[in-house]
Amino acid sequence: MLNLNLHFHALVLEDVYAARESDGAAVFHPVRPPTTQEVAEIAAKVAARVRRLFQRRGLADEPGDDSEVSALDAAQSAALFGGVAFGPRAGKKVRRLGTGLTRPRRERPPLCAEVDGFDVHAGVAIAAHDRMGLERLARYGLRAPFALSRLSRAPHGRLSYELKHPLDDGTTNLLFEPLELLEKLAVLVPPPREHLVTYHGVLASCASLRDQVVPEPPAPRPPGACSRRRGRPLRRIDWAALREARLRPRDPHLRPLRRAHARHLRHRGGARRPQNT
Repeated sequence: MLNLNLHFHALVLEDVYAARESDGAAVFHPVRPPTTQEVAEIAAKVAARVRRLFQRRGLADEPGDDSEVSALDAAQSAALFGGVAFGPRAGKKVRRLGTGLTRPRRERPPLCAEVDGFDVHAGVAIAAHDRMGLERLARYGLRAPFALSRLSRAPHGRLSYELKHPLDDGTTNLLFEPLELLEKLAVLVPPPREHLVTYHGVLASCASLRDQVVPEPPAPRPPGACSRRRGRPLRRIDWAALREARLRPRDPHLRPLRRAHARHLRHRGGARRPQNT
């Protein structure tokens, strides 16, 4: 939608780690999944805390007519409600294209709740050993807010942005003037020097139990080592690395390379390229 809907993607451990008193080792304590009622209570707590934060910072009151509003503030305000802030269509809604076929409002799935516009979705869980599923979920949370592949040129110099899923009113595309699209993209740029990914709890960088919970990264491959795909070595051979393996037979870092290309190392005089016939 290219609207300025602030939201957070959080990957949460469904367990608790605590330090054992005897030796300080991290102890794993599994917990039960949350219920829909508990998710609703979290949504209500978040809504109340955000309101109090706005009141303390003076953001809950409407700005007066005489207050100066920057161009970025005006664009952000319009992006919250799908409107246009600048150009001939200032104050109007973004043009929409679609089938015109409305569909009934879908029921809220389990483990999801909404309180005063604050939504909490906790219906996705990844098994302990599903590393590919965890990677897909992490990639989903880190995806960009704008997909260039769904942007296309429309007649009369306009630009059309295709939505990933049709809306309930049948809208499939948003139609922008060039200035309107730049306005929407400008508000999606994060503030300077702001971290977009943060870690909390036992995963934080200063947590005392982090070294015991986070696995060690894989050791880097030695220079010249060939990676494998489906158990087979790549066709491209690093001949300089093979010659080095021949000259340094006792080097343990080159042992995988010697095993993978043993037939090339059997030639007298070290590794050499096959001659073309």
